[in-house]
Amino acid sequence: MRSQDARTLARYAIGDASAAEAEAAFLNSLRDPGWMMKWFRLHHDKLTPLVSWTRKPAASIVDAIETIATQYEEVRAQDISRGSSTAAKMFSSGNWSQWQSDLLERVSIRLAETFVAPGLPTIAAAAIDSRCPGVSTCIRTLHSAWWSVIAPTPRRPKPSDFPDALHAAYAPYVDIFRGDAFMAPHVRNQVTRYETTVASTLAEVLPAIESRLRGAG
Repeated sequence: MRSQDARTLARYAIGDASAAEAEAAFLNSLRDPGWMMKWFRLHHDKLTPLVSWTRKPAASIVDAIETIATQYEEVRAQDISRGSSTAAKMFSSGNWSQWQSDLLERVSIRLAETFVAPGLPTIAAAAIDSRCPGVSTCIRTLHSAWWSVIAPTPRRPKPSDFPDALHAAYAPYVDIFRGDAFMAPHVRNQVTRYETTVASTLAEVLPAIESRLRGAG
């Protein structure tokens, strides 16, 4: 973070700044790509732990989704041989949506117990959506994207999907978010209420910026 913004957050932690001031400081650094790129240029050696931090859970998550995909294929093969529809019922869009909310709640309570205190009550998915939009967008984007593992033409999960979903946590806080061609539609579905423009290609970014500037003018 920029030093002045970090100082504001520190003041907020000791009760010397308001929540509004702390949020503004956080967003000021978050929305300053020039500062972030300067940090990357000067401190790129410090990114190695971050890369390891994202890749480690990505591997285990990909394994879990691969297991789900294999289970679906096995049940689907049995349906074909028996003329049944167990797979369609088991992996229905309604069930997938409920699993997504359950996952959001589990991840959120784990984060809360890690960073706040153990033994906290379950946090309802609706409250997370409302009060923690970054966490909500991250988890829901990833889970929605992996619906593709049981599509008629399935797409296997990739290790890069998890870091891409982590990046999506920024989307509710910015005017324009750049995602890759696969993940962008899933991010877009999660941030429509924030009026965030999601660009799926680099060529879309400049027109999106120009459009925003015209609207602001």
